Amino acid sequence: MVNSMEYIIIVLLIGIITVVKIKNTKKDESAKNVQTNETKENEEAMLIELDNKKKEEERQKEKRELLRKMNHKMSIEEIADVLDMDVSKVKDIIEEQYDTED
Repeated sequence: MVNSMEYIIIVLLIGIITVVKIKNTKKDESAKNVQTNETKENEEAMLIELDNKKKEEERQKEKRELLRKMNHKMSIEEIADVLDMDVSKVKDIIEEQYDTED
């Protein structure tokens, strides 16, 4: 049979064990929350970095396209079309230009 003093000690020990378990559970939950927040922050950072890379790739593509267009030499037909002139007239003008440079 358990006397009253032993009973009180047992009840106190059960209480202490319960408090320790609750504290450990809260620590575990807190650690999980911190880990979850870090994971979310990492994912967000990765998405931002990916978005920045896509934007940079798009800018590079636009630059290459612009350079390609700038380096394009127009044919006599294209020049005639832009000037709304006959191709033979444009050829004559170009030939005259080269003749006067010599």
